[in-house]
Amino acid sequence: MNDLDQLLHGARDAIAEATGPLDERALSRVRGTVRRARIRRHTVEGVGAAACVGALGVGAWFAAGTSDPVPVPPARTGTPTSGPTPTPTSTPTPTPAATPSGPVERAARIDDATVRERLLAPRTGETWTDPVEDDEAAARLLDASSRDAWTVYRVGTRGAATLFAAFDDATVARDTPLDQPAVLFEVDDAGARLVTCPSARTGDLCVDDGNGVPLGLAADVTLDEDTFYDTLTLPARIAAGGTWTFRTDASRADTFTGAYGVPWGPDEAQSHRVLVDLGPLALVLRDEATEGVPGLTSSTYAVRLPFGAYVPLTQEDLPNAAFDTITWDDGTPRTDEVGPGTVAPGAFVCLDAQVSTEAQHDPAQWREAGTTAEGERVVVPVAGGNAVSRAVRAFQEDQSFGFDESVDPGYRYPDDGSFLDAHALWAVQAPDGAWHLHLRQDAASVVYECV
Repeated sequence: MNDLDQLLHGARDAIAEATGPLDERALSRVRGTVRRARIRRHTVEGVGAAACVGALGVGAWFAAGTSDPVPVPPARTGTPTSGPTPTPTSTPTPTPAATPSGPVERAARIDDATVRERLLAPRTGETWTDPVEDDEAAARLLDASSRDAWTVYRVGTRGAATLFAAFDDATVARDTPLDQPAVLFEVDDAGARLVTCPSARTGDLCVDDGNGVPLGLAADVTLDEDTFYDTLTLPARIAAGGTWTFRTDASRADTFTGAYGVPWGPDEAQSHRVLVDLGPLALVLRDEATEGVPGLTSSTYAVRLPFGAYVPLTQEDLPNAAFDTITWDDGTPRTDEVGPGTVAPGAFVCLDAQVSTEAQHDPAQWREAGTTAEGERVVVPVAGGNAVSRAVRAFQEDQSFGFDESVDPGYRYPDDGSFLDAHALWAVQAPDGAWHLHLRQDAASVVYECV
């Protein structure tokens, strides 16, 4: 624990020297940032992190869930002419007949109507196919140091070029996001290229974001900064009905998941539910297989890409999920000491899940208490709590471990009364009628390492 203690106090002293004494709220934010950084750095060694994904027609939430039977979900169109093909879990999107005219160039700003038009009729000419593992391509594209750690899949074509995706095996095997765990190649008669900047929007992430390419390449593979794909360009806003409009601004800038998102493996028997269908892309809610609070299913929001990866949405991009902006009916302001977002109350904090849903929601056990910034009514447990609130608090306290008391005294809410007074557990109703349960970040379990 000494390293964390020194790190926190060092950070406090450095900031204080530059800006003056650091108050308790600011120190809590430093502590929370360091905690999350350590959690993310060590998740691959043990507990896997999970992210959300899916797609739905606007206003039609939560289509039937589908399980991923292969290391990467099926792509959207076509089928390769050779090799074993995973069983598709969704109907391929027909290839559009018309392609928009005009120069095929990147732009700093693209309105969402244009993004959606190009998703269905890409100017860039790519066609996605069901992923098929390709060992010969791996030998062609990767150096010896990466072949045991990365798996290469044939995922589509663009003109005369064949598209290949490479996924970090630690990510696929453990459902654990790593820095830039997926990349995309094009191979044709001119050679093999790693496409570094897939989005048609300038300013979106590239593979080499100052940290280098994440895997070893064969000697003759070059870096291609010019190629991009209309079908890998995310809209800035995704409307899902009512006040539920999701953003992608922060998620598209999140170097934690990288330019191509995160691949997911089959080991945890996870499923996703389509929320908004965008053709080759989809906004989804991905369920996490985790032992947490009985009766709660924990999930994460993400945008599913057409070749078997997902871009998890950050807390900043979620609607009706910011605790600090809730207006409480009793007039008492409440501020999360770790951050304005929330976590899933039914999951271990290392999973980075964002929301939990109940198998059976009893309205009599909840009462209205506030309103989100978007205008949705917020409910909290009834006076004295309910079975869910008691189970959630007990679970989060039980999962807390490892901090030196001089750095962090342990779980913040030692009894049900303090937990309820803080409105640590709260819920809003989604467009499909399901109640989404949230937990203040400072009410999540306190951990040193996720191992």
